[in-house]
Amino acid sequence: MVQAVRAEDWKKALRETHLKNQQKRDHDVRGLTKYSYIVPCSSRFRDQIMALARRRNVSPGDLAKAALLLVPMKMIENYTDPGEPLTHDRERVVLKSGVSKGRRLIRKPRLQVRMSAGYDIETLRKALALAYAIDRGDVPLLRTMPPKAHLSTAEVPPQKAQNENKKVIQKEVIVQKDPETDLLRQKYHKAQEKIEQLKASLSVLAFDPISGGVKTRQDALFVLGFGVNDRPSLSTVKSKFKMLAMIFHPDAPFGDHNRMTQLNAAKNVLEKHPLTSRH
Repeated sequence: MVQAVRAEDWKKALRETHLKNQQKRDHDVRGLTKYSYIVPCSSRFRDQIMALARRRNVSPGDLAKAALLLVPMKMIENYTDPGEPLTHDRERVVLKSGVSKGRRLIRKPRLQVRMSAGYDIETLRKALALAYAIDRGDVPLLRTMPPKAHLSTAEVPPQKAQNENKKVIQKEVIVQKDPETDLLRQKYHKAQEKIEQLKASLSVLAFDPISGGVKTRQDALFVLGFGVNDRPSLSTVKSKFKMLAMIFHPDAPFGDHNRMTQLNAAKNVLEKHPLTSRH
């Protein structure tokens, strides 16, 4: 039996993990990536989780982290595992980038979950299932504090009953003045500032895809963010490509297939036709 979860706690956990994820994306730009888990699951479960993530404007990783933050690990371990897909349940995909671009694959349906290392696949799948159940209302949600059982004045002396009532009122006041709310609000404002800084950085790094693709050295320099008269070394080109690829890879939060394709093309052009200051 899954313990009831307070609705406000679930919303706070989901919002806080989403904000933390956005707050750390500036670290991704500097090269500190999170661990990417591949979670095999049925196609139905995959579609349910992806639909929930889109509706909440978060990623599957945010959903898993919210459940792991809110629900005790013991409870998650005892929750039913949706399991891996059946033998006939497979998805057909076409690779969009890399050396195998265009290759068609038939594989198990899966979810990509980005978060810190150290979790096993079964635990993540259970956490996602629990997040989905909480959202659907299958797990009881407590919207108010549960009423405390009171002893009637007929069973106890009047003075003792009055003291019991005072204790209940004091607990309710403490709940209303929960300091975690103020702390969460402060974290929210700081995260918003980080998000705005990240957006500003992305606006500088982003480029408009070239109509017709990368054909010349000048096109390649533009796509990788160099000036038309720059003569970057091969190591500088690779470093710039790696940074931009982390942002625009289709699997990244700000992924863009068209931009990633032109990044690959630009890198190939500059590697085949190097023109550095040493020449």
